Formats: sequence, structure tokens, C-alpha cells
Amino acid sequence: AGGLEFLDAGPLLKSLGWVRKAAAGPKQAIVVGIARAAGDRAAFEFLASWFVESPPDTNVDRARFGGAFRQFHAAAAPWLREQLAKQRQPRLQTEILRQMGAVGDKSFAALLIRALPAYPRDAAVALRKLGKPAVPFLMDGARLTEPGLRQPCLNLLRSITGVNGINMGHFEKWWDERTLAALAQAMA
Repeated sequence: AGGLEFLDAGPLLKSLGWVRKAAAGPKQAIVVGIARAAGDRAAFEFLASWFVESPPDTNVDRARFGGAFRQFHAAAAPWLREQLAKQRQPRLQTEILRQMGAVGDKSFAALLIRALPAYPRDAAVALRKLGKPAVPFLMDGARLTEPGLRQPCLNLLRSITGVNGINMGHFEKWWDERTLAALAQAMA
């Protein structure tokens, strides 16, 4: 059980590449677990190529990839941004948006707001998962006049902040109060 750290993860994972085409189940969970335990660049590249080759179908598979991408956050964040721009398959783009929400990096917020008109449900869920760090980006999105962007941004602002207003001044006041409270707490 403790011998995995003595093995080179690259060849080991290449030998397990057949599991990409296997039916979802415990075999795939074991291989994702091995990749996560290896924790190196080769393991991330294996999982990334698996994700592109066959995007997850079920919530259990999405959670497995989400956990792995959170673990490999430093490599996963730029890779997901690159894949969102590069991939043109709608199913794969949807899964990338979902994984962006699972990773929870606030640098994804601007990309997710731009994806709102094309993928309203998935981008909104990912932004909601980002939570309060996405508020400044949502305020910027609510100021834009693009069709299909202002209203979803306002709705997300209402759900994240709890402020039931339509005027941007309400959200800006909420954000300023929250920022000042955080600064006062940090100074104490």
C-alpha cells in the first residue's frame, strides 16, 4: 500500500490508460485515486487527457475530476482556462465550466460571466459556487448592456449577497461594507 511513492507515476498511469474507455465504476475510481496519490505532473496530464477524451457523464464522475482538479489547482486552473478557449465541442465546454466551479478559483469569474449567454445554467451554477469572490465581476457584468448578460448577473448578485435590489448602488454598498469589515478584522 505504501509503495506507490517509489513508482514513477507516468508509466504506471499509461499502463492503466485502458480504464478511460471502461464503464464508469470502481475501476475508474481506483485509477483516479492512484493519480491523485501520485500527485505529480504526469498524473495531472493523465487526468487532463482523460477528461478531454471522455468528459464525465455522471455527477459521481464530475466529483472525482473536481476533487482531482482541486488537488492539482496550480496546474488545473490555467489548463481549464486554455481548454475553454480551445475546445469547440459544446458538451466538453459545459463540463469545463462545471469543473471551473468545482475548482473555485476566482480568476475564472470573468470567463464564466462571458459564458453566461451561451451556457446560462452551467455558468450560473459555477459562479454561484465561486460565491462572494465573484461579486465584483458580477457587478461589472451587470453594468454591461450585452443581451442575456445583465439580468443573469443581477439575479446571481441577489442570490449571493442576499440584497434584494435592482440598483447597482445596493450591491456596491454591500461590497464596500463587507470589504471594510474584512479590513478591520485583519487590522485587529
